[in-house]
Amino acid sequence: MYAPKVGEIKAVIHRPLEGTPKNLTISKTRTGKYFASIQCEIEIPDPAPKNGAVGIDLGLTHFATLSTKERIDNPRHLKKSEKKLQRLQRQLSHKVKGSRGREKARVQLSRQHEKVANQRRDFLHKTSRKLVDAYGFIAIEDLNVGGMVKNHHLAKHISDAGWSEFGRMLTYKGRWYGSWVEKNDRFAASSKECHVCGFKNKTLQLSDREWDCPQCGTHHHRDDNASINILKWSRAGVARRNAGGEDGRPPANRSRQPSMKPEAQPLRVG
Repeated sequence: MYAPKVGEIKAVIHRPLEGTPKNLTISKTRTGKYFASIQCEIEIPDPAPKNGAVGIDLGLTHFATLSTKERIDNPRHLKKSEKKLQRLQRQLSHKVKGSRGREKARVQLSRQHEKVANQRRDFLHKTSRKLVDAYGFIAIEDLNVGGMVKNHHLAKHISDAGWSEFGRMLTYKGRWYGSWVEKNDRFAASSKECHVCGFKNKTLQLSDREWDCPQCGTHHHRDDNASINILKWSRAGVARRNAGGEDGRPPANRSRQPSMKPEAQPLRVG
């Protein structure tokens, strides 16, 4: 591969380039690996419409619970590697500063952190693409992750789940492949309201995983009920906006769905 101002570079091209190359970015990781990212401009045709709708409730016990009652397990990549990371961190702390042994230990620790990050990113990419391919309308929660990680008891687990990155991936992949991604109001009590009759269980605690509606008698699993409500409320919000309600605009705390026009599509990165 030829890079301007650098010359010929030995590179492993993992897939052929599409479209017109615009720029090249070469980056180096803390483990000494080099990566070349080539940004290409291509014309993306209008995606074919898809049927099917799903609501998604994100959590820690399960990464996601769908309104179809399907559950996606939380892989917990950081937790699985925690003991190895602790051992490598201890080895690094025992090395003499400035020595070759310390640099070698630092690289080993960085490689393990890099592996965890790659595992998490791979899981999020595959999960988001699977959902976008299967459903034409996807409703998710507009979570305040920045505020949630202030809870020191759950911060590590919330960060390991990657909810914010998952929502970002769903949004741009939805634009590329023809799925509408709608973010539900973060302040809506999706777990506490019965999706059948609308009764609000104000006494429901976070530890209560299942409950019975005293008004209609429906037995609810907390996450299943939340995902169904997220889908129902998001559909209702879109219908109101299409009918001219709410001034035709989403609430201030809800993200606007990006344009589906081809000229508004972002550049793909090869």
